[in-house]
Amino acid sequence: WIGLREVTDGALGHARKRLGPGPLRWLFEDLASRVAPEPSFHGLRVWSLDGTVLSVPDLPANEAAFGRHPASTGRSAFPQLRLLTLTATRTHEIRDAHWMPYLQSEMSAAPHVIRNLRKGDLLLLDRGFMAILLYSLLAGQGVSFVARVRSSLKPKVLYSRGPVDFEVEVRSARPTNPDDHRPRVTMRLRLIEYRIGKGETIRLLTNLMDAEIPGREIARLYHERWEVELVFDELKTHFVGVRHGTLHLQFRGRGPAMVEQEIWAMLAAFNLVRRLLATAAGVHGIDPRRISFTDALLVITVTWQGRPLSGEKLLEAYVRLIGDLADCVLDRWRRPRRWPRVVRIKSQTYAHKKPWHREEALDAEAQLEMGRAQCA
Repeated sequence: WIGLREVTDGALGHARKRLGPGPLRWLFEDLASRVAPEPSFHGLRVWSLDGTVLSVPDLPANEAAFGRHPASTGRSAFPQLRLLTLTATRTHEIRDAHWMPYLQSEMSAAPHVIRNLRKGDLLLLDRGFMAILLYSLLAGQGVSFVARVRSSLKPKVLYSRGPVDFEVEVRSARPTNPDDHRPRVTMRLRLIEYRIGKGETIRLLTNLMDAEIPGREIARLYHERWEVELVFDELKTHFVGVRHGTLHLQFRGRGPAMVEQEIWAMLAAFNLVRRLLATAAGVHGIDPRRISFTDALLVITVTWQGRPLSGEKLLEAYVRLIGDLADCVLDRWRRPRRWPRVVRIKSQTYAHKKPWHREEALDAEAQLEMGRAQCA
């Protein structure tokens, strides 16, 4: 009995504020608790841990809650936040996530994200998570890990398993805080070194000590860590990225609570889409990573847009959708790519623009106009 004209333009925004971020977070956690990928490496489920940066609207409340990137010539255009995720490498489903202000370290949030890992899980870690205390925490939970380490790490070599395969002893660094009285941790791990072509030498630390698992297989497995980077591309570019315009913001919330609400809504919806793709891949016996994410989004949108269904019609539409998603298989597998991590050299050596440069330009323009008037 309420007329449409009596509903104000901000009704949806007010309803979102009353709802808050809590229900969307519970929805994501409920969906994420059901993420259970099939074992893919010697009976182990493979996960990846990594973080990304997302932009939020430029408002004082968002800046106070999330912070900005401190640029060398000023500050970044938008406030930003960090999102740390635990992702299944084969299905791209997100098992756990934690957001934090931009200036906070991802390492501090890692224990919150890996708390649900158990025996039978294997975690892939980049160099940014090189910490003996983190490795010890994973081992205490019964979790296997393969972590890339920097060349600055100098472990004690106990004996050689092969030409580039060693058993080593590593020890955590001394605490810099005098009030930190935690004992130093010592671990016995496996170090694998290899190089692809003329690239840099890659060093991996792992607690996979089984002699039946060769180092070559572990090296190949580590490169599946790149799947989490593809997850971030799917999220930021294709899932919540703007289709038009130049403001590439992932969120629209005009306050920290609304941004957090959008974070959990984004992750929950993404898991629902990825669950559909994993189901279609399982039914038709294909790898979930072979299904095009962008094509799948289009198929899902067209299938359910404006079609409220129930009962047998809903089941028929679901079965048809699973078949359509299986038809979104890529024509070819992803090409092997690599690119060195280097910094581009500045193409221009001009000085930065200063306020007096504009004054000089205006004076020059005024003199030019005066000269034209005299000639006339």
